[in-house]
Amino acid sequence: MDRAGPLEQRESIGIRELRQHASRYVALDATHLASALLVREELDVLLSYDQRLLDAAQEYGIPTAAPV
Repeated sequence: MDRAGPLEQRESIGIRELRQHASRYVALDATHLASALLVREELDVLLSYDQRLLDAAQEYGIPTAAPV
């Protein structure tokens, strides 16, 4: 029986998705993207100056914005 709660289930989904493209991201980008994937249902926007991170987040359907 799987006793994982909602956070654990979201974490495993985020990590699985991230592993598919792991070679594309550096460690810090991967950490930020994995965190955003965990809370994507509650996330209004991912704000970053890093265009690669924004592009990756958009690929996962996460709304993004860059500060001006």
